[in-house]
Amino acid sequence: MSKIVAFFLTLPFFVFFVFQPFLSEYIHTRGMVLENVLHKAVKLAAREGKMTPEIKQYAIDELKALHFDESKIQISGTETLSPRGQYIEASVTYPMGPYFIVNFAGVSETRKYYFKAVEMSEYLP
Repeated sequence: MSKIVAFFLTLPFFVFFVFQPFLSEYIHTRGMVLENVLHKAVKLAAREGKMTPEIKQYAIDELKALHFDESKIQISGTETLSPRGQYIEASVTYPMGPYFIVNFAGVSETRKYYFKAVEMSEYLP
């Protein structure tokens, strides 16, 4: 009986140390994908002079193709026309999900990815 109790007491630690690196890598990779898609979108916005709805939809479609939930993606950016030499800013927010494979402390903190990109406008009026 003591072996069974010891097994169930050590099981959460075993699960944590075995699977946590995979979850951390998954979270890191999703963040890199979000950041890369945002940088692509802001480069397109630099050509247009502002962040258009078409560019936002392009970024959402790119992320949707990579199995991100479209309803949770929030993309914002400079919506006023910026001539050459001014900066265009854009940001993306997406919920991160659980950060730990085993929740030892019982904390249910909802973290979000937040990335910001800035590019100089190339638009000539």
